[in-house]
Amino acid sequence: KLSFWVTLRGSNADFARFYTPELLAGSQTVRASFVQNERTALRESDGRYAAQCVYAFPAEGVDPKGRVVLVIRDADEKEVAKFTVDLAAMR
Repeated sequence: KLSFWVTLRGSNADFARFYTPELLAGSQTVRASFVQNERTALRESDGRYAAQCVYAFPAEGVDPKGRVVLVIRDADEKEVAKFTVDLAAMR
């Protein structure tokens, strides 16, 4: 499994509740096998909120030395965050 712990920032305490992640690995799109979005994000000193989210994906078919892109979308399918991860650098 590939697991990601992501801190996301938003404007209200439950902003991340319905976020959905997907992993882009080459030409394939991998759906998460586990999603845990924080429902009550912590308020930061600047007034914004930080949510800790955990996502796990099956690693089958993903090149362990390749790059993947973690894309997070809101309930309207709008992209809210995108992270490129070089798996080879994580060894």
